[in-house]
Amino acid sequence: MTLYRAAMAVEDGNAPPPVLPQSGLEKTDLVVLKDRIHNRLKTEASNPRFHTRLSDRAAAVVNRAVSVETSPSPPYRFNSVSEFRQRLEEVAALVHPTVVQTGKLILNRPPANQDFDTEEEVRFSCTVGASKGVETHDEIACGLAVFDQDSGDRLRNLNCSYTVDRHPSGRFRFSFRIADLTPGNYLVRLAFTIRDSGHEPVTAEGEFIVRPAPGYVPPHTEPERQPIPMNRGGEEAQAEPSEAFEWDAQDRTNPPAPAPTDSAAEPAAPEPEAARVAPEPTPAPAPEVEPAVQTAPLPVPPEAPQEPTPNTHPGIAPADEPEYTGAGRWSELPLPGTEGEDLPEGTSLPRSTGPAERGPVGEAIGRLLDIVRGDAYLLFIGGASLVIVLLLAALWLLPN
Repeated sequence: MTLYRAAMAVEDGNAPPPVLPQSGLEKTDLVVLKDRIHNRLKTEASNPRFHTRLSDRAAAVVNRAVSVETSPSPPYRFNSVSEFRQRLEEVAALVHPTVVQTGKLILNRPPANQDFDTEEEVRFSCTVGASKGVETHDEIACGLAVFDQDSGDRLRNLNCSYTVDRHPSGRFRFSFRIADLTPGNYLVRLAFTIRDSGHEPVTAEGEFIVRPAPGYVPPHTEPERQPIPMNRGGEEAQAEPSEAFEWDAQDRTNPPAPAPTDSAAEPAAPEPEAARVAPEPTPAPAPEVEPAVQTAPLPVPPEAPQEPTPNTHPGIAPADEPEYTGAGRWSELPLPGTEGEDLPEGTSLPRSTGPAERGPVGEAIGRLLDIVRGDAYLLFIGGASLVIVLLLAALWLLPN
């Protein structure tokens, strides 16, 4: 009766209490009771996934408790208070169903063996116990995470699947399978919670090792693409140009003189902060192609006239040296075969003769030969045509 009054009560404090059904609940009264419980749960903190089930179970308990008939039980009145208390606990558990506990993660291996190879699937299982009223595994949210213990990174996009079996004790047995793992040491972590409950998940952990099978070839992995670093005009762009940059912009033939280092000189007064203005960053100019510099020949200074050397020996007269008008006095040896004599007049050295001048027909043939030599395809076609012409001439000359 208390449960019926709590469900049928209204918010208005002046409203009369609901009439208790002395002769049991009719079908219409049962439908009204379910609707009242369902609407009240929407305004209270509860799991929305179980609202319909909770209202049905609560209405069934009230209907059985106020039933006039006493046998058979069920579906009529309870025979003992302990049975009635057990049904009330089941109804109360549906308000906030939770995962009570999880078992130990068990590998599909013999005892004290944690090794798998790359040619088989990694299999393990874990049992989950939930509160009363959780009937199927679809109401339990399951999460799995695998970590590489050598690098500490979590593995993504795993080839994973699982199945669920119901144990006779009411617990759920989750069996997992993971394929295509590379050799290494791994840590697997499982998390279970009731869907739409908002509770912290209950976790279970386990470790296993994957070893390479005979003939294992590691998969080819491409390195990650790194973005090109770009200067976005930060502090580096606002930095003042250095002295080396200023000197480079100046004439290289006149480098700046080094500043005098005088220990006794007083340091210059620092400029006020307001006077310092950071130069705006200017885009780097495009590289210009320097024109070719033509170096002019250096002028050769004329030779200074030499004064005659005074004769210190009065008995010997100086010999008159003939004036040489050639291109420098680099050699005074006589020409070969002349024995110091000059060449006869009208004799000249032979000049090299170039190729004989060709007519228009010769030039055309020469151009054609140059074109054929420069193109392998034309050379092949020309050779083949010549062979065909020779074969036709040979066939024509043969007697019929």
